[in-house]
Amino acid sequence: MFRKLIPVMLLLALLVTACGLQVSLPITPGPTVTDEISIPLPDAAKPVNLTLAFGAGTLSLSPGSNALVSGTTTYNIPDFKPVVTVTGNSIRMAQGNYTLTSIPDFSNIKNEWELKLGAAPMDLSIEAGAYKADYEFGGLALTNLTVKDGAASVKLAFSAPNKSEMGMLRYETGHPDRRPGPVDRGRWPLERQRSRRVDQEWERLHPERVRPDADHHRRDRRR
Repeated sequence: MFRKLIPVMLLLALLVTACGLQVSLPITPGPTVTDEISIPLPDAAKPVNLTLAFGAGTLSLSPGSNALVSGTTTYNIPDFKPVVTVTGNSIRMAQGNYTLTSIPDFSNIKNEWELKLGAAPMDLSIEAGAYKADYEFGGLALTNLTVKDGAASVKLAFSAPNKSEMGMLRYETGHPDRRPGPVDRGRWPLERQRSRRVDQEWERLHPERVRPDADHHRRDRRR
């Protein structure tokens, strides 16, 4: 079902970002290109700020990289080629902008990121549009995690404890179809909204620092 929706989601994502739309004859994607991705750790001693900006397609993240980020990106529209920007300890990997000047053949468009993340402490932010994602964050050292997406089908899990104390976990979504993993079988926390399962998981992963607001949120839910 989701595969049938991808062309529509791609069209919406591209129309939102397109400027000066001109409709001409339909175009078809070019040859499929696969790029190897290897982003080294910065020299800064502070935690890394990593931002992944992804438009439409499929995105897979898991642990296991010896660098900060490694893996492959596969696409058949040249403008989808990712762009990596490094500023001090802040790294941004973004999908290239696609200028829509005609009607593409969406049934054959490919845009896939399959990436592994390293074990270094990091603040991770994901900015995405209409996409399908599989996130496995177990065993990473995430100091903060923020996910912002649109019309999405997302599976997110922590199959192993986080190796750093996480200051914030925030999920903002549009019209989601999410399959929560072991951390939360209910609702991912938005600002000032945390599910009981997230409270319990936080306490399990950080028994030495039970969150001071946990009882407060439990009392609010019982009212």
